[in-house]
Amino acid sequence: MTDFTWDGTGDGVSWSDPLNWDLDSGIPDDAGDRAIFDATADAVVTGAARTIGELQMNAGFTGSLTQTVGSLTIDDSGAHDGSFNVDAGTFDANDLDINIDGDFDLDSAGTIVMGSGIWTVNGSWDHDAGTITEETSTIRMTGTGESITGGTGSARQLATVEIFAGATITGFNFRPSTLTVNGTLTMTGGARAQVTSLLTMGASGLITGAGAVRMTSGSTITVGSGTIDTAILDLHGNITINPGTYGSTTVTGSPQTTGARTITFASGTFIFSGDVIYQAHGSGSNPYTVNKSSNNPNVTYNGDFTIAEPAAPIVVYNKGTGVITLAGTALQIITSLGKSLNDITITNVSAGGIRLSDITDTDKLTANTTAGDVLLIHATGVSHTIDEYVRTGAGTNFFKHLSVTGGVQYTVATVGNRSVDFFDVKDSNMSGGTYTVSDGVDGGNNSANWIFLAVLNPIVVVEQGFDRNPTVVVTLTVKGDLVGSQVFRFSPKLGKPLNLQYDTDIRPYLLGDPRGRPTRIKPDKALT
Repeated sequence: MTDFTWDGTGDGVSWSDPLNWDLDSGIPDDAGDRAIFDATADAVVTGAARTIGELQMNAGFTGSLTQTVGSLTIDDSGAHDGSFNVDAGTFDANDLDINIDGDFDLDSAGTIVMGSGIWTVNGSWDHDAGTITEETSTIRMTGTGESITGGTGSARQLATVEIFAGATITGFNFRPSTLTVNGTLTMTGGARAQVTSLLTMGASGLITGAGAVRMTSGSTITVGSGTIDTAILDLHGNITINPGTYGSTTVTGSPQTTGARTITFASGTFIFSGDVIYQAHGSGSNPYTVNKSSNNPNVTYNGDFTIAEPAAPIVVYNKGTGVITLAGTALQIITSLGKSLNDITITNVSAGGIRLSDITDTDKLTANTTAGDVLLIHATGVSHTIDEYVRTGAGTNFFKHLSVTGGVQYTVATVGNRSVDFFDVKDSNMSGGTYTVSDGVDGGNNSANWIFLAVLNPIVVVEQGFDRNPTVVVTLTVKGDLVGSQVFRFSPKLGKPLNLQYDTDIRPYLLGDPRGRPTRIKPDKALT
């Protein structure tokens, strides 16, 4: 392990001149060497591709170091840690590649001119102070469990940043023009990644944590099969968001006094795996628009869906023809401020169900009951507008309608007269149309617009009579109002006659012996 300190007593310029180093013999040129610059003002050039174990530009160095040929590699395979520390002076990458196996640290009065090359950093990136001229460079963070940190104050501007494995941004405003995430980028509370052009999520990409991702006006989000799961997704301008998986997030906009702001959903399928809040922030009086109408995407929400207007800017929700799917596995609360929503499909079959917490306005609300009963809980004290309720899915699972307060009717306006099945309804004050329900449950306290057909549930017991002819005992349970008739047909083998016995408490619904005694009927003869 050898330390070389620059003294400039040779030609005062060339890295390759041994006399410019304090040992006056040899130069730093392998992973076992550390190059140190301090207390000089020379303009040093490397003159060739260089590999060293550590590079220090200490306080007191007022000169510059320029990589003039090939790449600079700071290698941790020797006795040093592969770090690059800049406290003073200027380092100019001259559009060449810089490879740092350890940490990069820019402090105090140092200056970095990054050029157009690729900076590959396997350790952490720490920009507490000093100046970075990012130009068109790319920073590749290749380490696992490393950090990106910076001082307080204005944003740390960078060009392109790529996260390959894992990194954590801690407590500062990190501002890349382009951010590509192929590993895990964790945003701690107070941290913000402010992307000014393009955010791209690779197949294994994940942005997570309590911090924020801010997209400035004109920028684009391309998620691919990665996930954005930060606490706040701040769309600070007119933004296009592409299909992908997003987590629990507050999707905010920031209208200003100078103009409105719009988030535009591209076409395709979006998945929000957690709670989502659409809201404006700032002091502007112009609206914040959620635009789903231009490209008509389908959006799945696995958590709560909220439209909020806590301050002056309002939220304009342009729904389009895409479908909202509520697919959570626990209670989901829908708060929409009466905005007209897309058609809604519910696949959530949890015991918690879906709760409409305020006015809900949608053309169609569909429950897919394939996996179980679907529970829909309506807010009271408001008037919902749900043009059509639909139940789909195989099986006999129910679409259940309840009031948030048992015994208190909720109010809903519908359109048209419809026939449905397997609806279980209670406390519903419906107007504007009728629903005729077969195989349903009238839970009570419903308006006359709900018409429940009778349900005859037969329990059949076949007994062997003394005459060796079978006797069929049918016990019928009647639910609802009897409309029309039902037919039971018995076809015994060998042409034998049947004894049909029925209970007297269902005589009003049958044509047969009014005394309730067993009646002999011929094969294939129907009793109605």
